[in-house]
Amino acid sequence: LTVTCFSASGWDNQLMWSHYADSYSGICVEYDFEKMDKFIGFMAPVKYSSVRPTISLKDLGLSEFKKDENGKLITEDVDINAIFTALLAKNKCWNYEEEWRIINVEGEPYTPIFIEAPFVKSITLGLGIDDMCKQLLWDVCQERNVECYQLSINSNDYNLTRELLTAEDFVFDKEKEERYIN
Repeated sequence: LTVTCFSASGWDNQLMWSHYADSYSGICVEYDFEKMDKFIGFMAPVKYSSVRPTISLKDLGLSEFKKDENGKLITEDVDINAIFTALLAKNKCWNYEEEWRIINVEGEPYTPIFIEAPFVKSITLGLGIDDMCKQLLWDVCQERNVECYQLSINSNDYNLTRELLTAEDFVFDKEKEERYIN
């Protein structure tokens, strides 16, 4: 199995910035799933609950431990619904994440399945992102025609805003780059 997680809560969710973007030093990538042109796995919303689902050995196709003549474990039908219920479950205290998951059940064991994501719509840069990373991400956004934003916190309240970056925001500073490299 490969599970990939996404959030529908948006770029302005402060708890997501704190928990998943190195306390505002990371990035938020916005995808446009309407532009998907091929199957990338089963995609479904997470179900938030105070009751934790359990999976039995029978759900996994093991009602008893018997081996065939070659020593291979004999299995029965797997209850995929029970497995997906567990894979799509999370404690209700996390419901602010509005999480969706893509689940892939094919491929080589212990080998991640990398999802091609040509449908990146925008990247929002966190407040504390490193200057060199900011420049590199800007360059990638320009190459791929992806909108690039800078996050900010309003001075009179706690709301987050973002501003679309332009080429004027990126003036090459040779001394600054040399200091960074050194």
